[in-house]
Amino acid sequence: MADLNISGDIQISPTSLTGSLHPTTINLSGDLDTGNGKDGYSPTVDVEVITGGHRITITDRDGAHTFDVVDGTVGVGISDISKTSTHDNEDTYTITYTDGSTTTFVVTNGEVTWNDVGNIAVVSHTQPSSSHNVIWIEDEGTTIELPTMEEFEEVADDVSDLKAEINQLQNDKADIIISNASGTVASFSDGAEYDAVGLTAEFAPYQEGSGDASPENIRPIHGWTGLDIFAKGKNLVNVIQDNVVYANLGRNVSYTIENHEINFHVETEGSNFVVIKAFKILPFMLGMQFSFNNNEKNVNDFVLSCSEDGQNRTGIVNGIITEEHVGKWLGCRITRQQVGDYIVKDIQLEIGLVSTPYEPYNGTTTPISWQTEAGEVFGGYVDAVRGKLVAEWQSIILNGTQPINLTNWRPTTGTSAWLMSKSIAQPKTYSVPICDRMVGNNYSSIYNGSVGITTVPGQDHSFAIRVAVEGLTTESAINAWLASNPLQVCYELETPIEYDITPATIELLKGYNNVWTNVGGNVDVTYRADTKLYIDGKQLDIRNTIAPIEDGATASQAYATGKFFYRNGSFCKAKTAIASGATFTLGTNYEVTTVAAELFTALS
Repeated sequence: MADLNISGDIQISPTSLTGSLHPTTINLSGDLDTGNGKDGYSPTVDVEVITGGHRITITDRDGAHTFDVVDGTVGVGISDISKTSTHDNEDTYTITYTDGSTTTFVVTNGEVTWNDVGNIAVVSHTQPSSSHNVIWIEDEGTTIELPTMEEFEEVADDVSDLKAEINQLQNDKADIIISNASGTVASFSDGAEYDAVGLTAEFAPYQEGSGDASPENIRPIHGWTGLDIFAKGKNLVNVIQDNVVYANLGRNVSYTIENHEINFHVETEGSNFVVIKAFKILPFMLGMQFSFNNNEKNVNDFVLSCSEDGQNRTGIVNGIITEEHVGKWLGCRITRQQVGDYIVKDIQLEIGLVSTPYEPYNGTTTPISWQTEAGEVFGGYVDAVRGKLVAEWQSIILNGTQPINLTNWRPTTGTSAWLMSKSIAQPKTYSVPICDRMVGNNYSSIYNGSVGITTVPGQDHSFAIRVAVEGLTTESAINAWLASNPLQVCYELETPIEYDITPATIELLKGYNNVWTNVGGNVDVTYRADTKLYIDGKQLDIRNTIAPIEDGATASQAYATGKFFYRNGSFCKAKTAIASGATFTLGTNYEVTTVAAELFTALS
């Protein structure tokens, strides 16, 4: 075997060739028999989602090596993945988590040697083109062939993709703050655009009509077979054709709805009148701010108190929903005598007393339905994400077929009273039932002579009933009266009944969310908060504690002398005590100051 002679200092890398060559051309001649080398193998990396984390599979020449990266607890993510040691052809990588803990994995690199090398000449000191192999002389008598530039770039892309996935995992871990909001409308502004972690929605029996129920004022009671859960952004009104329930068009007037704008077209000059109803004003909308824009405000109106037929337009324009608007319809009207096109746009309904800049409607609706042995459920709550329905109320018709416990029970002048049992479920002790033909009342009132119906403490499955009729002193007389005056009674259960229903996915929005149901009960939402929005919100809470924002001419709350608030773009301090509702007067009851601004800066 011939000797291998190399003269000069040589350093050759994938990107540069430095040093001096003497002579310029290196000739290697003769037979260099190193034996068959091992086949090279480029490791591959695959990442897949598993329950509770991600599975990373690295395949090298020895086969697949798999390890799982599990989701951390609250606030724990991946902070770094680095190569920490090398031994022979094995590299050790360490994953560092944000809580300081670590785990490692080993990658075995492929080996390549050359066989039957003829004459190899290095003729240039410039970086090889992407179509050439790069020769790296590691030490005397050993050579390793690296990938082509295309292969190197492909691997670099794979590494870049993996780093991007790791970054995404880190970002995901930043969204694991769990928060909660509740109310008839559960509102929060730091949503992370994940599905709700949990959501319960309460509902109560619905009774028709108004006033005290009596045989002359029968008020039927209804239960529910489902409800709708709404999750909407700041703007609660969805102006689309499907939500228009009534259109009273004037002569030669037409309209279209596109992009949440109402476009009116008046074809004939003359007196024209149009009303379009959008949706009914519900009690939970009390105190909400309504606003809109149009191209000629003395022509187009939105009215907040529009009756079923589009008349009785007594509501206010661009204002606050009050009691007088409940049960009426949010409606749009146009009165115009000239031919032309008119647009009503930027239509917004939002929570709060101050109109804010328009945002397009954005929201989801999730229907929840159920079927139970009893049919309707009259009251209780739904645990939508877990798939549970809890019935807390039941209904029964007392029609003279149920047993009477005691006749002529504590009679008073002009009334008859009795106890009666039923064979369904036990009423909740001291609860007040709802009845379609009489007033529900507490036990003490019925006991002492008030007309109505109540549950009986200490008497399982019993009601006490007193009616404004004398002479019902026998079981047959009572049953005859009930047969002619059947009572629908809805009552709370001592032990609620739980049913399994289909679990629901409640899609929430990024940032601002308003969550409520079509049945008007309390809603409790557990959600994942966006870390930045959550922290910003808490910071704003602190800042508002120092200096609440005052946008109106009068104070929204009381301020003691020396207290701060923010008004008209400036930080202010009360010079004297300011009562809630008092008019702000600069120089008299408040002054502009920089003290609060300094506090704000410190908190920013």
